[in-house]
Amino acid sequence: MTRILLSALLVFISLFTQGQCPPGKSEVIVFIQPDNYPGETSWTLKDQSGVLLSSGGFVGDTICVDTGNCLIFKIEDTFGDGICCSVGNGFYTVSVNGSVQAAGGQFTYSETSYISCPAGSNCGSAYTVYQDTVYNSIGTSTWYKFIPDTTGTFNVSSCFPSNTCDTRIWIYDHCSNLVWNNANAGTLFYNDSACGIQAFIAAGLQNGGTYYIRIGGDTSCVDDTISWQITYAGPIVGCMDSSACNYNPLATVSNNVCIYPGDPNCNSGPDLIVDGTSLTNSLNVGVVNGNDVCLIGEGCLTGYGARQVINFTTRIANIGDADYYIGQPQAGNGQFVFDQCHGHWHYAGYARYDIYDSLGVPLEAGFKNGFCVLDLQCFGGSAKYGCGDMGISAGCADIYGAGLACQWLDITNIPAGRYTLVVRVNWDHDPDKLGRQEQRFDNNVAAVCVRINRDTANVPTLNILPNCQPLVDCMGDTFGLAVYDCMGVCNGTHVMGDLNIDTMQNDVDVDLYLTDITAQNAVLSCNDLNNDNSLTVTDAALLSGCLRHEGGNHSHQGGTQNTHRHCEFPWNIVNVNDTVKVGIGVINTNASYVDLQIINADSRLLGLDFSMTGLQIDSVSSLIAGFDPFIRWNQSTGRIVLLDTSEQSLNKQIIPLNFLRVYYSSITATTVCLSNIHASVNSNYEETHKNIYNGCISVTGNSYLYKSGIISIVPNPSKGIFRLKSNSCKGSYLKFLL
Repeated sequence: MTRILLSALLVFISLFTQGQCPPGKSEVIVFIQPDNYPGETSWTLKDQSGVLLSSGGFVGDTICVDTGNCLIFKIEDTFGDGICCSVGNGFYTVSVNGSVQAAGGQFTYSETSYISCPAGSNCGSAYTVYQDTVYNSIGTSTWYKFIPDTTGTFNVSSCFPSNTCDTRIWIYDHCSNLVWNNANAGTLFYNDSACGIQAFIAAGLQNGGTYYIRIGGDTSCVDDTISWQITYAGPIVGCMDSSACNYNPLATVSNNVCIYPGDPNCNSGPDLIVDGTSLTNSLNVGVVNGNDVCLIGEGCLTGYGARQVINFTTRIANIGDADYYIGQPQAGNGQFVFDQCHGHWHYAGYARYDIYDSLGVPLEAGFKNGFCVLDLQCFGGSAKYGCGDMGISAGCADIYGAGLACQWLDITNIPAGRYTLVVRVNWDHDPDKLGRQEQRFDNNVAAVCVRINRDTANVPTLNILPNCQPLVDCMGDTFGLAVYDCMGVCNGTHVMGDLNIDTMQNDVDVDLYLTDITAQNAVLSCNDLNNDNSLTVTDAALLSGCLRHEGGNHSHQGGTQNTHRHCEFPWNIVNVNDTVKVGIGVINTNASYVDLQIINADSRLLGLDFSMTGLQIDSVSSLIAGFDPFIRWNQSTGRIVLLDTSEQSLNKQIIPLNFLRVYYSSITATTVCLSNIHASVNSNYEETHKNIYNGCISVTGNSYLYKSGIISIVPNPSKGIFRLKSNSCKGSYLKFLL
C-alpha cells in the first residue's frame, strides 16, 4: 500500500511540475525509495550514445532531456540484493512527463531499463527476423531476434557485394542483464572478417531457442546500409560414435563414416599454442575501476579503487589435427563453474596469467576464467564451436582481446623493476571432454620480458625488453610451475596454514590460529597467510575460507558468488568501501561485564580481532541470536578474537548494536578501554577499515556481588557460576554453580 501511495503521489506531483522544461524538452523524474541500506544504491541515466545525463546514489533527480530521446536507466546495488525486499521495501520509478516508464526494485547487482528507445536500438526492442530473407541494417549497431523452427546449422552472413564498410555480426543467447561491447563480450558467436572485411557465422542453433543478433560494424558503417541474411544450412552431420577418432560431439545426424584407433587416418590429437606475437604486440598499461565487486570476486583485481593494470591480448590456436572440445557450460561438466555475480558460466581451465620478478618469484596469480571459448579465427579449419558448446576446432583460434574485462594483470602494488609476464593454456595438461590429450605441451606457454617504470606520482609505464630468456623453475624445468614452499624447499610439502605440521590444512589449524593470535605468538613464513608480518583474525579467516570453498563455485553469505581460489597464499584484499566501528556500550560493575557495540553498515561481519585493557577477562559471549562465532581470549594479553566459520556472519547494522559481552574477574585500572582493533573481516573474506568509538569508560562501581576483607563473591551469569575467593587461600578461588 505504501508503494502504491508513493507512486500516486509522484504522478500527482509531476502533473503540477510539468511545464518546467522548455519547448522541445521532456521532464524526467527519477524517484528512489531505498531499502534499509541506502549507501549500496546508485544509478545512472544515459542517452543512446552513452552520454551521461544524470546520476546519483539513493536520491533521485529531475532533469530536462530532448523530447523523444532514447534513455538508458541503470540502477545498481553493491551488495547484490537489490532494494527490495530482503532488507526493506525499496523501489524506483522513472517517469517522463508524468508517465511512469520504468519501475522495479527486485534485482541482484543491477537492472537496466530502456525508455523511449527506437526499435532495434537494444535487445529489448529487437526486430523479429526470419530465415531466407535479406534485411538491411543501418549504422553500427541494430538488434534482431531470431527463433529457429528446427535444430541445425544456420548461416548468418553479411557477405554481400553491396556492403562496403567493415561489418560485424554478434549473436547472443540472452537479453536480461546482458553485458556486451563491440568485441565478443557476452556473445554466443562473433565474427568480424570471415569474407574480406565482411562477416559470416555458421551457428549451431536449437529449435525454439531465442537468439539476439546484432548487425553493425566499425565507424565506417555509421551512415551505411548493411545487407545481411539468415539461411538454414542443414542438420549437423558427422560421426556420432564417441569411441571414434573423428567423433563430432555437435552432430545431430550420423554420416555413418567413423574412423577408429588403428586406422592410418586417425587424428593424432589437438595441439594448443599461445601466440607470443599477439601477447607482445598488445601490451599496454591502463587503469581499471576496482569498485566492481564481480571483478574482485573473480580474482581479476587484487584490490578496490583505481587499479593499475597491464592489458594484453591472448590468442590460443589449435594447430593439431583434432578439435579440442570443452562442451556445454552446465552443471555436471566439471570444467565449468557458474558465476552468479555476472550471471554466466566460466571455463575454469582457460588460461593462467603470471608475472615473475627478476629472481623468478611469482608475484601475482593471474588466474583467468574464460566466459567462453569459441572459434573466432580460422586458418585452415572450419569454425563450429560457440559459447553454447565450447571448443577450438583444428585449424582455428580463440582470441581474448586486450579490451575485454579481466584481460590484464593488476600491478598496482608491484614496484618498478624488471619482470617476466607468462601466459599458459592447459597448464595442468588436462585432456579435453572427450579424453583427447594434446600432442605436445612445450608450446602451451608464451612469455615477454618487461620493465615497469614509475614516475614521482607512482604512475607506471612499460618497456618491452629484448632477448627475453625462458624462465626456469626451481626444479630446472623451463617455464615450469615448481616453486619453493613456505619453508624454502623446492616443490616441498609444507603448506601455508598447516600449523600442526601434519601436511594438511584443517579446522584444527583454524583453532590453533585463534589460540596463537590471542597469545600473540610469533609470525612465521608458513602462518602469515596475508603477508602483512602480523598474526590476526584475517589469517584464520583466510584458512577457514580455503577449507570451505577451494574449487571455485560457492556463495558467501549475503554476498557475491565467486569463482576465485581461496587457497592461493599469501593473499589479501582490503575493501576500502567497508568500515567496521566498535565501541564500549555499558559496563555493569554489579554483574561484572562490559557490553561492546558495533556498527557495520557496509558489510556483514565474519571475524573481529581486538584488545582490551583495564580488566582481567573471564569469559566472552555473543549477544546476537544466530550469530555464534568461535570466540577466544587471552587473560594475559587482553586479546579477543571471534570468527564465524559457519559463515552465517553478523548482519549489517546501521545503528549501534550490543553484540558482545565481556565478563571480567577484576578491574585493573580506573578506566576500561577498547585499546586496539587489529583486524576485521567481512563475509567475502576481505579486510575492512576499522574505527573505535567510545573507546574507554570510567569504572564507577565494583564488580563484586559481595566483598569483605576475608572473602569476595564474583558472579558470572554467562557460565552459570560464581567464584568464591579467599585471602586465606593465597589468592586462589573456588567455582560454584549458581
